[in-house]
Amino acid sequence: MKRVLSAMLIVLGAATPSRAYIDSTPTLGKLIADSNNVVVLRVDKVSRDKQAVIYAKVADLKGKDWPEVVKHKLTDGFHPRHARAVLDWAEPGAVAVCFRRGNVCQTCIGGFWYETAAAAEAPWWTMTGGRPELSYAYSGSTAKLRDHVTAILDGKEVVVTALKYAAFDPGQGARKTSPEGWATYEAVGSGRLMRGKDWPVWRIKASLKTPAITMHLVQDSLSGHSRFIVGDGPGGAEDVPALAKALKHEDASVRIEAAGDLGLIGVPAAAAVPALLRLSEKDPDPLARVAAAKAVALIDPKNEAAVPRLVAALKDKAGAVRKRAAVSLGDLGPGAKAAVPDLVKAAQDADPAVGWASIDALGQIGPDADAAVPALIEALKETGTRGAAADALGQIGPKAQAAIPALEEVLKGDDVTARWAAAAALLRVGGSGARAGVRFFLKTADPNGGKALYDAENILVGPAAKEARREMIDAVRDPALRDTAVRIIRDKNFVPLTKEQIAEASKLLEDSDPGVRCVAAWVVHCGRRQAGENVDYREVVAALKETLKVADPWARRQSARFLGSFGPYAKDAVPALSAALDDKDEDVRRAAADALKSIRPK
Repeated sequence: MKRVLSAMLIVLGAATPSRAYIDSTPTLGKLIADSNNVVVLRVDKVSRDKQAVIYAKVADLKGKDWPEVVKHKLTDGFHPRHARAVLDWAEPGAVAVCFRRGNVCQTCIGGFWYETAAAAEAPWWTMTGGRPELSYAYSGSTAKLRDHVTAILDGKEVVVTALKYAAFDPGQGARKTSPEGWATYEAVGSGRLMRGKDWPVWRIKASLKTPAITMHLVQDSLSGHSRFIVGDGPGGAEDVPALAKALKHEDASVRIEAAGDLGLIGVPAAAAVPALLRLSEKDPDPLARVAAAKAVALIDPKNEAAVPRLVAALKDKAGAVRKRAAVSLGDLGPGAKAAVPDLVKAAQDADPAVGWASIDALGQIGPDADAAVPALIEALKETGTRGAAADALGQIGPKAQAAIPALEEVLKGDDVTARWAAAAALLRVGGSGARAGVRFFLKTADPNGGKALYDAENILVGPAAKEARREMIDAVRDPALRDTAVRIIRDKNFVPLTKEQIAEASKLLEDSDPGVRCVAAWVVHCGRRQAGENVDYREVVAALKETLKVADPWARRQSARFLGSFGPYAKDAVPALSAALDDKDEDVRRAAADALKSIRPK
């Protein structure tokens, strides 16, 4: 098990030019500028059993040395949802756009991005994981992306659609402190696909001259000038007439895309609802009918015709239509709660893709899908649906506490990627399962860095992980876990704590383990400061000074580091830290020296 996880971490660490930090997600212009090749690919063959997609080259947009045939071997990475998203999309004829930099490729398939690394045997590339955060650079059809890339390479500025940067919180100077912001970070960390009602798109400017990372676009808008943010949705009310006209186009794919854009525009597209209703009932293409019904539900959630038409499509004779109906219901989120019984039945569909999509939809509906918990517990028993079921239970949250024993069993199994999903679910569900979830992530994450640690940090401190902080402090008792636990606690101290969490941490100030006392003192201090209480540094400094005298060198080292982080406020600790310069442990001496430099720079 450890070998497998280590190998995954090595591959991810080596393959990713920059870590998957949301704040450093490149803009489309930066992605193009940094790529050696940008190429349009068409799916030629798909093997779902072998998890392989064979592409044929359609066009070189940048660079000329791309082979005519490219083969992608898909792996589950850290979440089975990622490979499944690619396989569900990969029908012969589907078009992707691939950006290569060195031995790494980022491939956009429209609503999702994934990363591959060059394999030893050409023309094979191996999937290293999903890159959902790249949807902040672009989210839309690959046909439009091809046009955008061509225009940008010609030196033009274009307007593209991308997932709205939900971490943006104007009241906090764009820091990640809003519930929506933390939900974004946790979603990326736990491998969820960011789509549906909770993940709207906006229009942003893109060119070779725009800022390098998407966060800079957001920060720029704080000035009030909004040089790069054009507006919410794929368009505004002024775009509705043209899109409504496209609903009559002879090409079904054009009608489907127009319906999708109208749905994303939302309320301003109300004038198109009559046309969409006609399309949802009479269009000869069943996928167009599904797209139109979904658009109506997004524009007018109170419309009584939309959801029933999507439910009816769950019974269509074509599996592709049933799957699209399930996905569409999931994209409506809580607005599709009336469809929960039908989605539970569809989860047993003979077509595995339909079953997966139905389970996924139940998760997107969230707490209102709690009636599905027994069925999702059963789905945890099947290899093909285990990851999706775990994820759905996590999105249902505290109402899924009946699933805790079953999720804990998944953690004991051999299914690596399902274990990751189950651990994230246990944290989101909370209660007695949180301990197991915390310990899984602490054991998996490498304290020296890497994608696993980044993901663990965001999962363990998100709003869904109410029990995580207390469990992370307790994990300090375990020598195998404490370095990772303290790294996360120290680096994420700005996450607001509730009064209950502060009270729980305060109980540990008298713990018999000096390492626990040390970390608890830090957490209580940070919690009180965040809560706006008058903080007396002398209290926490006194507690940490005492820990400098204990037998455990690890506890002494952490105390010195925490004291150093207080700077001049820890001046009362200077004598104790000076004495620690003669500590028999070299790491303690180094930590004490660093702390003294912080407290008294001169």
